[in-house]
Amino acid sequence: MHRKSPFLAGVLSLMPGIGQIYVGYYALGFIHIAVFAMTIGLLSSGPFAFGATATAIRAFYPALSIFLGFFVIYNIVDACRRAILYNLAVDGVQGIDLPDMNASLPKLQGSVGGGVALIVFGVLLLSNTLLGFSLDWLASWWPMGLVGLGAYLVAKARQERRPADPPAGGGE
Repeated sequence: MHRKSPFLAGVLSLMPGIGQIYVGYYALGFIHIAVFAMTIGLLSSGPFAFGATATAIRAFYPALSIFLGFFVIYNIVDACRRAILYNLAVDGVQGIDLPDMNASLPKLQGSVGGGVALIVFGVLLLSNTLLGFSLDWLASWWPMGLVGLGAYLVAKARQERRPADPPAGGGE
């Protein structure tokens, strides 16, 4: 196994995610690239956003800009730290595991909630493009999607914390 340069990992992380990929944390690196790209996309979408959405996005510019700055710094520090930990693992220090070097693509698994959400989103977009249905109301009501997602996550967490039912007929 070759040692990884913490300096090179930090320099590569000037483009967030690339340093993590260099060290071997592929999934984390691609997630960081996606977060960085989406943040840049939101910051640059002002002229292309429709109606009230453009105003809503502009209201988040200061927070998104601060987030982006901290995210880039976090990526540099994280990649350097991971390279140091990687080198310690290569040296045989106990309790430090090497990253999973299997770069296989994640499996696409079924999700009723995700499937329904994609269908609803697709129908909304098709109704706008094919039927001329206005989506101006969406600029005011999009937070309801966050409320619904939050309610789902709370319900799922409560369900997972419920103790399992005792086996039937289990006598003493």
